[in-house]
Amino acid sequence: MYYQFSQGQIVKSCAYIFRRNSDPQPWISGQKSPPTPRSVPTGPEPRENITRHLDEGAASPADAAVRGASEVALAVSASTLTTVAVFLPLVFLGGIAGILFGQLGILVTLTLLASLLISLTLTPMAAAKFLRPARARPPGRLEHAYGRALGWMLGHRGLTLAAAGSLLALGVGAARGVGSEFMPLTDSGELEINAELPADARLEETAAVAAELARLFQEAVPEARSTYAVVGQSRQGIATAVGFEEGNHVIRFGAELSDKGERARSVAEVAEDLRGRFREVPGVEKLSVRTVAAAQKIFFGAGAKPLVVEVLGGDPEGVAEGGRRVLEAVRGVAGVRDPALSLRPSKAEWQVRVDRERAARLGLPVAAIAREVRAALFGAEATRYRDAGDDYDVFLRLRPEDRRDPADLEALRLRAPGGVGVRLGDVATVTADEVPLQIDRKNQQRVATVAADLAGRSLGEAVADVERALAGLGLPEGLTVQFGGDAREKAEAFRDLLGLLALGAVLVFMVMAAQFESLVIPFVIFFSVPFALAGAFLALAATGTPLSLMSFIGVIMLVGVVVNNAIVLVDYAIQLRSRGLALAAALVEAGRARLRPVLMTTLTTVFGLLPMAVSRQTGHEMWNPLAIAVIGGLVLSTFVTLGVVPVMGSLLMGRAKVRGTEVQSFAGPR
Repeated sequence: MYYQFSQGQIVKSCAYIFRRNSDPQPWISGQKSPPTPRSVPTGPEPRENITRHLDEGAASPADAAVRGASEVALAVSASTLTTVAVFLPLVFLGGIAGILFGQLGILVTLTLLASLLISLTLTPMAAAKFLRPARARPPGRLEHAYGRALGWMLGHRGLTLAAAGSLLALGVGAARGVGSEFMPLTDSGELEINAELPADARLEETAAVAAELARLFQEAVPEARSTYAVVGQSRQGIATAVGFEEGNHVIRFGAELSDKGERARSVAEVAEDLRGRFREVPGVEKLSVRTVAAAQKIFFGAGAKPLVVEVLGGDPEGVAEGGRRVLEAVRGVAGVRDPALSLRPSKAEWQVRVDRERAARLGLPVAAIAREVRAALFGAEATRYRDAGDDYDVFLRLRPEDRRDPADLEALRLRAPGGVGVRLGDVATVTADEVPLQIDRKNQQRVATVAADLAGRSLGEAVADVERALAGLGLPEGLTVQFGGDAREKAEAFRDLLGLLALGAVLVFMVMAAQFESLVIPFVIFFSVPFALAGAFLALAATGTPLSLMSFIGVIMLVGVVVNNAIVLVDYAIQLRSRGLALAAALVEAGRARLRPVLMTTLTTVFGLLPMAVSRQTGHEMWNPLAIAVIGGLVLSTFVTLGVVPVMGSLLMGRAKVRGTEVQSFAGPR
């Protein structure tokens, strides 16, 4: 045997747990006629509605708890499920967006479901136990003023909708003017400077230029806390393996500035100042001064640049020519800094071709010959020198005058087994050829990459200008030009998030349609969503904040959040209609009764996000966009919910099916 309980019965039963058996009064009076609309307010969650019942003269705390929770049970459930419908799909996101926000979707979903359970069970129980009847409180001046204003809007629906349309058009215009970027650039206080001399520069020349750069840096950046410099090439080529340039002509310089609150300039301003100073240093052919954001180091490595254009093709000469043309086009785009082409000029290389048969007859393995050649040119550790407790490695190699041309290397003496001396020229041929320093491939094609930093412009604006510059470039046939780096990641992430936004909107509509058993009522409620998006873009445009991955997540959150206020308003209007009120009167009374909880919900959310939106602490750039987007969308959607949603309801709900929620009397177990 089993029993089925309705949601209202569960709430009533939970309230009975805290009921004192000695109380002779019934919990709820047995009146059969419905109460006046003004005495049955509602709110976005049971606690506020229970308090309203007590303020307006409920018979007892238990009476207020049962009626208050039962009246808003449907609305609270629908509001929670619509928010869950937006956050839960975050779990299934792929790429970097999934890494950042997948756990957020799980956490918020579980928290909302637990909150729903508590609000429909523990909250009414605690209210019945601890709240006490209060003196009846008539509606305040604000409710009366809003009721009159809403009545005027219902009487002038055309003018109200025209004003709403103007706001929506303003939001669309703001969206077109908002720039876009992948991740917000944070002021981490880290600088990375790369300088290159001509490829044939000697190490001593490079070290002298590095010393000059260090001197200029110390003069220009008093905010520096620590610095480092790397000149030349490591013995094992470790830096090359992790994406850095190496060579006798390469300088890598880095610095960490003091905390953001301790300096007057941002790291971007410091970088712009250094670019102008370093360009005056003679001998520097390529220069890159850039800030290093934490997100870039995590996802792309420290050497990555935000603007990357890739030229792919099968012909090496065509790819090189296309890369040079793209480089010139990118140089002409405003806001682009330090553009560089990945192709390197050819360099003279000595190739040693060993006659394996002759070397084998003399007992010389190819590996042994290679070791001797490397030791002669690069050097080999012969011994260590100790001085005052410090050890110094001693490297031996041929003198510069003995390694100037291939003929000198062919005279190198090798030691064969048995102590026989053999010239390298007897077992190998040494030639000098021009070869590229590196060959880059992607998707089995040659690729030339143009990478650049940005200053004063968003990535989306720069990409749009580069696309226009490339449109009339006239590249050779067989070449493919595409964006890489942050631009590619942004496009992929925004495409996934746009699909998630559409999916969330569909799920929210489906949840409301299932809850209200209607297609018209969800459409009325959903009317607040476009204005939430318009408010988000207006806030981003007003603060000069680009649309990034973080602010996009805020826009998606709004889809599930902003409908909550409209759900409770429309649900209460439906209840009033089921009790005999006309549609216009039900909408006015529902709006007036709902005004206080709507303002409470909006203000608490806005004030909770305000510190995140205005924070200027280290790393604030990462979270400011999310808070700004949510605040802007929530504020504008609140005004729309209080004004335009009732107007749309008066136009569309007249033919909608009315399904009321009556609160049954309950006297408790006998």
